[in-house]
Amino acid sequence: MAWAIGVLHMPLAEWQTLTPDEWQAVCRAWADHAEALQHDKWERMRLLATISVQPHVKGRITPATLLPLPWDTKARGKNETAPAPQPTKEEARARFAALVAGVG
Repeated sequence: MAWAIGVLHMPLAEWQTLTPDEWQAVCRAWADHAEALQHDKWERMRLLATISVQPHVKGRITPATLLPLPWDTKARGKNETAPAPQPTKEEARARFAALVAGVG
């Protein structure tokens, strides 16, 4: 609850009306957004490094060859780690009920 109110700036009344599936979707969307922001920062830094290094290198160099990043291989379909197993609806509801019981 504190994370929803403090980080997401979600009103308490709105948080209390969310179902476990909706709360999970909100959390997933926030995590995806935060990850996209981190990727954007790294991509800009990598491009700047490429532009800075290019005059001192023979031939052409690409940002991916200068500084390979973990998501470069994932984009090509070489995802080496399996995603974490998703909880069943019953498990998610039980966790949500425990969370609500702890709050109120």
